[in-house]
Amino acid sequence: MDADTGDFFNRGIDVDKDDFKRIINDSKTKMEKVNGDQIVLRKIFCGDDGDNVPAIYTWLNDKGKEVRITESKFEKIVDYIGATTPKDLMEKKDHIYDQLVNISGQRPGFKIEDRLNRQMKLVLLDSSVFPEDLVKAFQNKVTEELSKPQVRPQNWNMVSILEGTRYVTAGGGKYKKPTTEASIFAEIDRVNLNKALF
Repeated sequence: MDADTGDFFNRGIDVDKDDFKRIINDSKTKMEKVNGDQIVLRKIFCGDDGDNVPAIYTWLNDKGKEVRITESKFEKIVDYIGATTPKDLMEKKDHIYDQLVNISGQRPGFKIEDRLNRQMKLVLLDSSVFPEDLVKAFQNKVTEELSKPQVRPQNWNMVSILEGTRYVTAGGGKYKKPTTEASIFAEIDRVNLNKALF
């Protein structure tokens, strides 16, 4: 791809569209449907550090090292108990507890119902663990946000990003409204950066 000295802030995904098409159409690329239930189950058992979800159970091994449910242990538990959705878990709670004992060699000091409820609240917005009106309100908000016109990345530039801030103003007096990156950077230098952006 040739280098282009165009406006860095005015670049959009279209620049890479042909590359994405080649990757998707390549015979070596395999597209798989995402299984949402499997993702939720994995997060419930294994946790997700990025989302601040702890594993369902952690314990100390004989060397004093903390151990948690790994991917392979998760698959063994789910295969053994036969769960395919998060709603299956409460029915299988006793089997889950037995599997945690088998894997860790210890008896967890918690009620499995309480621990499953905690995990589901951290991972799953569902009326079985949250009030139905809260779940509906959240779903309505998501639908409302998704129905709004989406910002097109190719229209992003310094003027549109900073529109409404004190760096892009209607001008007046001796100062003009910045229209290029260079004029915006000059305006940013002019404005005292220790004060608020707006």
